[in-house]
Amino acid sequence: MSLDFQHGPKSTVDEHMLLTIMVSDAGRPYDLQLARNMKGLGGRILVLCDGLDEGFAAYADHLIDLKTGLGDGVRDVLSLPVIQFLAYYRALHLGQDPDAPKNLSYFVTVEPHS
Repeated sequence: MSLDFQHGPKSTVDEHMLLTIMVSDAGRPYDLQLARNMKGLGGRILVLCDGLDEGFAAYADHLIDLKTGLGDGVRDVLSLPVIQFLAYYRALHLGQDPDAPKNLSYFVTVEPHS
């Protein structure tokens, strides 16, 4: 996924953007390259990793070391609270109410098709 970001979406990176990189074991070198490249474009970098890596520390504005020793698939679940926290406060910043989203009802009624 980090390689995909380096193609088109990187054109939107500036000093106002916080990029969150969830470092995987398999993609660690690519994730580090992404952090380096996006920092070079002025982006702010949040790194979620398992096991501190000095390479990431050099580019991260914020670094969260989960210190789990777990594999990628399981560890990704542990990153969700951080991602949810960021999304919640970003929505509030944009004037949205995550607890009362517009165009969303408590239930959906399905009318039989005749």
